[in-house]
Amino acid sequence: MAENKEFYLVIKGEKVIVSEEVYRAYKSSDRAERKRKQRMWRCRIKREKGINNQWKRCQGNCEECQFKQQKMSDVSLDALKEEGFDGVDESLDVEANFIAREERKEMYQKLKQAISSLKPVQREIIKMIYVEGKSQKEVAKELGIAESTLSERVKLIISKLQEKIL
Repeated sequence: MAENKEFYLVIKGEKVIVSEEVYRAYKSSDRAERKRKQRMWRCRIKREKGINNQWKRCQGNCEECQFKQQKMSDVSLDALKEEGFDGVDESLDVEANFIAREERKEMYQKLKQAISSLKPVQREIIKMIYVEGKSQKEVAKELGIAESTLSERVKLIISKLQEKIL
């Protein structure tokens, strides 16, 4: 029965017969685009007060939407606190962001110094694995050593770096 099935697409108001492959390819991209547009307009509505992290999807009828009506109404601070909003936006904490940035800089400097204290061969191994993204198998082959030997060397290098940084 599947062989006798006809597939068609509506193009400029006219049905055009196409192969199953063309139909499925067209519909999958068409469906993906439709779903993306639908998701863009969805709003998330909390199911009930008191039940945390349970949301339902928008039904698409904004005129009758309880959520939209709530948006237009007055908002009390107590209701916001019940919902978990404390009024503080951590991303705006300039001091904490500055401190974190300085700590990262300091850690980067320590790492740079620790790497420079390694032997040239050890630095090359670190560079090939962590900068160039090569696998240990590739690095071992390039250096002409066994993978197990390289693995032990990497462990040793990492422990040396940890000692110097921490």
